[in-house]
Formats: sequence, C-alpha cells, structure tokens
Amino acid sequence: MDFNLDHQEEEYLRELINRFEESLSTGQYIFLDTEELEDIIQYYFSRPDFKSAEAAIQLALTRYPTDEVFLIYKAQNLNYTNQPEKALELLVSLEEKGMENADIHLTKAAIYSSQKEHQSAIREYQKAMKQTRENRGELYAEIAFEYESISQFDTASDYLMKAYRTMPLDESLLYEIGYCCDLAGLHDKAVQFFESVLDESPYNYVAWFNLGLVYSAMELFEKAIEAFEYAIAIEPKFIPAYYSKANVLESMELFAQAIVTYKQIFDYEQPEAIALYYIADCYEKLKQFEKAIDFYRQALEKEPELPDAWMGLGICLHELNDNTEALQVMKHSLEIEPENHEYWYILADTQLEIGQVEESLPSFQKVSQLNPYSVDIWLDLSDLYFQKFDDLENAMAVLEDGIAYQPDSPELAYRKVAFLLEENRVQEAITRLHELLAKDPGGAKVFFEYSKKAQHNPEIIEMMNQVMGEENGTR
Repeated sequence: MDFNLDHQEEEYLRELINRFEESLSTGQYIFLDTEELEDIIQYYFSRPDFKSAEAAIQLALTRYPTDEVFLIYKAQNLNYTNQPEKALELLVSLEEKGMENADIHLTKAAIYSSQKEHQSAIREYQKAMKQTRENRGELYAEIAFEYESISQFDTASDYLMKAYRTMPLDESLLYEIGYCCDLAGLHDKAVQFFESVLDESPYNYVAWFNLGLVYSAMELFEKAIEAFEYAIAIEPKFIPAYYSKANVLESMELFAQAIVTYKQIFDYEQPEAIALYYIADCYEKLKQFEKAIDFYRQALEKEPELPDAWMGLGICLHELNDNTEALQVMKHSLEIEPENHEYWYILADTQLEIGQVEESLPSFQKVSQLNPYSVDIWLDLSDLYFQKFDDLENAMAVLEDGIAYQPDSPELAYRKVAFLLEENRVQEAITRLHELLAKDPGGAKVFFEYSKKAQHNPEIIEMMNQVMGEENGTR
C-alpha cells in the first residue's frame, strides 16, 4: 500500500489499525480480508514496528495458512528482526513447494545483500526480473548497487543506464552513473550517455552538470566550464554547478575568475564557511594575503573548527611576517587535526624559515612518524641534522630509516653517497655512485650541487662530466 495518502485513505487506515489493535487487546474476533491484513502489515513495516507486524502476520497465517504473500511477509519480518537464516529457510521451502513469486527472490536478494553475499543477491534479482515486469527500473538499480559493492563499476553503470531509461525522472541515477563511470575510468562512455540524455532533454541541468564533472575528470576544462554554465543558465539556483565551475577555474589557475564564481553563490544563499575558505585560498594563491586573511577569518566565524582555514590563515600571516600569530594559528589547526602530516610539515618549514631551528626538529620528526613513505621528509630531516646541527651521525641514521621505507628511492641513495663522502668513506661512496649513475643518472646533478666534497673529488668530477656530457648529447 502506498502511504502517500489522501484524507480519505488516512481515515480508512486509522480506522483499520484501531480495529486491529483493539482486537489484540480485547481478544475479540474481527473479520479482516487479505487486502486489509496486507495493509496492516505494510503499515507496521513502514513505522517500523516489527513486533506489531509479527502479530498481524500470525493472525493472517492463522486464517490463510497457505497464502504465499503472508508467508513472504513472515520471511521479511524474520529478516528485519535479525533472523536471516530462518528467513532464508522459509523462502527456500516456498520455492521447493513450487511457488513462483518475484517477492520470494526479492526478499532473498535483500537478505544476501545485507550479508554481503552480493553475487547471490544479483542472481536472485535476476530471477525476480524473469517473473515480473513491474518496477523494472528499481530492479536494474538494485542490481547496479550490488555490482558497485563488488567494485564492478563498468557493469554497474550498464544497469544504472537501463534504470535511468526506465525511470528518467530519477535524477539521482545520473549522479550514480557519473560516479561509476569515473571509478571505472569510462569517461568516454559517460560522455556518450550524458550527451544522449541531453539530445532527448536539452534542459536537463543535472545531466549538464554531470557531463561537466566527466569533462573535468578528463581535464577538458573548457568543455567542463561550458557544461556547468549550461546547468547554471537552466537552473540559476543550482549551487553545485557554481562550486564545480570554480574548482575547474582553480585547476586552470584562473583564481580571479574562480573568486567571482564563488561569490555568485551568495546571490542565492548565505555565505557558507567552505565557500569563504575557497575564496580565501584563491586570494592566497594570488598572493593577495590581506584579502585572504579577511576571508579566512570570515570562514572561521562560520565554522571555528575548520582546520584548513586556520592553516591557511597561518600561512598568510607568515607571508606578512606576523610570525608570532602565524605559529599560534598553525598550532591551533594541529589541535584540531593532530595527525595531519601536511600541517606538521608546514609548521616545521615555517619554524625553520624564521630561525626556530630547535623547535622545527620535533615537527619534522612528527612528519616522519605520520608519513614515513614520503621521500622528502627523510631528505629534509637528514639535512636538518647535517646542516643545522652538524650531526652527521644522526643525519645518516635518519637517512637509513628513510631507505628502509623507500629502498628504491634514487634521491635517498644519492644523499647517502653524499654522507658517505662526509664520513670519508670515499671508495664506498664512489662505488655506490657508479651503480647509481648507471641505473638512474637523473639525480646526479642535484647530488653534485649538494655535496661540497664531491665537487672537490677529481674522480667524481670526471664521472659527473661524463654523465652531463651524455645528457647533453655530446657523447
């Protein structure tokens, strides 16, 4: 029964439920036909009130013990009350008795899905499709969601497209199609589908929006902007299109135009913290730090615990040499997100840049703990020990830690050669350098510029001249 009821239907249902509940409380017999019992059961399912539903099902089976509809309701209620094995046992027994009802398979599919047995759920949905022509689009969608659950996004997108062709008013399917095609890397397929939708319905702004998202993922930014602008022209209050258009403009480094687009949102809704943050970030990238600070502060007035805004504010304050407050707000962002390795890196770099060398060390160390697979942190931390603390032993120890996490990194390997030279392990350094130059000559120049001792070693100079000559095409 559809519970989007008019007044007359509400009165009917209220009277029906009152009669049923009164009979339960008094024990008096009342006559209820099968349709009325179905309405009662569906009413309790919709609440949800599974205890009352069970009572209604028991009454129905007492009066109509072989009615497959009520037996299926019993299975559904068993599933709703966390008894899926009993529910499946009942449904299988109905099949074995030769009952052919799509709801048997739909209920089994729902149970299998909840148990993450997605292939079994798909088989049951497909059996149901052979037994009914009703709700075709919904069945296609259910099968698609099962394929999504096992990461078969290509097949999922096929079923979603079938679902949309059956239910073209369900705009949520357009978003889901775009999502699946994106995860499967099927951008051309998505473009073809959305263009076909727009051929039939050129004013479908949701289709234009999703087409823009596909073009954006393909880095066809001009086409993406055009699609978002069509969506905006058709539905000026469609806020996601403004955000997406502005994001694309940022990707194109057109930050001033992105700011204009973000601000257009405020014509239709009150400024949200995230929009104010994005505007601030654009001003920061334009190096208009005062304006960036103003918008970061506005964002934080709306959402005081927005960590990206605190960090952005700190960066801008640092750029304006207000380092005392800069460090305070950077540290506040870390109070909100203490495990954010990017925040720790920014803080460490800022501390080092303003001469707080001792303070920067634990910040760099924190980055190495949170993000040990980053090559850059091991290079920076080892260099900090070597250049600022004159501590070659710890510099080499840190580098070895980094190599343990990234054993194939040529940058770390070249840095180790530099430190071997500093330790006067010259022959070992030269041997390692020979191996590196043969395998990965690309980092040789950076190594040579970093190592003063390499610049004064004739054998290394000869090796480097040979490598540079080959890179310049002189050999």
